[in-house]
Amino acid sequence: IESFLMYSVHEGIRGIPLDPTDKMDALMPISGTAFAVGIDFHAENDTIYWTDMGLNKISRAKRDQTWKEDIVTNGLGRVEGIAVDWIAGNIYWTDHGFNLIEVARLNGSFRYVIISQGLDQPRSIAVHPEKG
Repeated sequence: IESFLMYSVHEGIRGIPLDPTDKMDALMPISGTAFAVGIDFHAENDTIYWTDMGLNKISRAKRDQTWKEDIVTNGLGRVEGIAVDWIAGNIYWTDHGFNLIEVARLNGSFRYVIISQGLDQPRSIAVHPEKG
């Protein structure tokens, strides 16, 4: 399936094809989330990234769920929005508990606060990898 819609529900993350005639699951449901809010997809490595406000962590999993891991588990206030920069190999997220925007490598390493002033509870983020 080349195009699909991901969404979160209380019991996890799901995906459906954009073609209404296609009845196949686009995504094996990802369970074990408490309150997944921000979701993004890295198509090149077929990986889903999400923020979980209930468990206060950032996680990722292969779309076929051959593996799943938590990549940021500490120092988060109330993380919500997430965006994957598939060209630079970074993830960006908003933390409206600490009023920050942070960046890290796709595996959660080399974490860095990029904006900490002048924010009032940031909740969403988007990046344009091709334009930097």
